[in-house]
Amino acid sequence: MKILLCPEYFYPHVGGNEIWTWSVAKVLSMKGHNIHVITYKYPGHLKDEVINGIYIHRIGFSPVVGLQSYLKRAIIQGIGILRVGLKLNYDLILASEPYPLLLAYLLSKLKKVPIVAVFHDVYGYHFSIRDKGF
Repeated sequence: MKILLCPEYFYPHVGGNEIWTWSVAKVLSMKGHNIHVITYKYPGHLKDEVINGIYIHRIGFSPVVGLQSYLKRAIIQGIGILRVGLKLNYDLILASEPYPLLLAYLLSKLKKVPIVAVFHDVYGYHFSIRDKGF
């Protein structure tokens, strides 16, 4: 099966969702699935690369917390998810975090493929709205 993962951040960025997504991608790849990930660029990593059989498509700029507003990063990620996601072929989308999910959902409708959403944390109104720059 061809699976597209749309997390906000991905390996080598470290965090709970990033470790979970990296682990899922590795296991699915080891089981013979074709895994593609659309995520932000990361310092020292290529725009497009393959790590452990996982195809990683890095978009936008390297996010540094506090230097770019969340809204600016979200717009860049949204454009990237649609631009790259429309070119790829896959059977399923696995999205996590609220914003990548919105664009991945649109992508699933455009490509007519099912989507699975995973939320590891639910933050309060304060964090989601004001602290994210909306």
